[in-house]
Amino acid sequence: MKIIECSCSRFIHIYPSDNGKCPFCDSPIKESNDIDDQFAEPLSFLDAKVSQIDDIYMSSASNRVAVLSLIDEVLEWPQRSGEIFWRKLLVEQNCKSDLELLRKGKLLQNSTAFENAMEYANDNERLAYSLIKETEDSVAKLLDAALEKEFDDKRKTVAGNLLVAYEQKFSEAEKSAQDAIARLEEVEKSIRELVIDCTAVADEYKHTLNSIYSNVLRISGKHKTEISSEDKNEWETELDVLLAASNSEIDKLKHVISIDQRFTEYSVLVNKQKSIASEVNGHISNINYLRSQIQITVSAIERITNDYAEAGKAVNNGSYAPAASFLSQARFDEIIKQAMSPE
Repeated sequence: MKIIECSCSRFIHIYPSDNGKCPFCDSPIKESNDIDDQFAEPLSFLDAKVSQIDDIYMSSASNRVAVLSLIDEVLEWPQRSGEIFWRKLLVEQNCKSDLELLRKGKLLQNSTAFENAMEYANDNERLAYSLIKETEDSVAKLLDAALEKEFDDKRKTVAGNLLVAYEQKFSEAEKSAQDAIARLEEVEKSIRELVIDCTAVADEYKHTLNSIYSNVLRISGKHKTEISSEDKNEWETELDVLLAASNSEIDKLKHVISIDQRFTEYSVLVNKQKSIASEVNGHISNINYLRSQIQITVSAIERITNDYAEAGKAVNNGSYAPAASFLSQARFDEIIKQAMSPE
């Protein structure tokens, strides 16, 4: 890890993972542009300790405890260096380069190690640290903007298309149900009117049939434990006459029903009533389904709103992970690149 003045005029840290190129402009690094950040005598021996820190940490991030212990040893000496605090910052955040810092989150705003690095930095170091801070702020702003656009696009897709479509279908289903109910009410009104007319016609025959039924009951009331042959023959004759009279009235009623248009119309209207009632039930089922879909969609919109609000809050609180999960990896990489690109 060392500071280089790149051809893009930036003072930057170079790490093994950068592969000899500037992470900001991708230009090859010229070793002649190294910035001397070595400890001055009589503490020059600490340079070897710093190299040891780099070798151990860059070889394996699992050596964090050992590296932090070595950093603390260097910090025990009175001559402070911004670079040793920057190394402490990287180890604390489990990052091996400035680029990892920028990709991981907004980590500098509440970092004591960063504050100390800035405090003890020389001019060149301060330029390098300020560049990372400015880039970090830019990444956060770009992520906020990308989240807002992504949220608007998703909300429009759901609310502007799906919800509107469901609401339109719901309105249409309500109107269809209302129209069907109105038709059903008209049919039932006509049925009630026909029932009155048909009942009046049937009542004439009903009266005769009731009279016959009364006579049948009268004869049945004459029962005895033992009856004579004369009584039996007499009662059977009376019952045969009553049965014939009853059948005659029923035949007359059936004939009237078959020729009277009101009875025919009644049957037609009853079938129509059943058909329209089935149609109404179908519309009601559709309305209930659409109502449930609207509620599901509204809940989805609320969930999207809450999720994106939490992602935006996380960005400002230091974590890019929720925002990156909503954006594609390509879009997230593009935002990092955009924030690091030369103006």
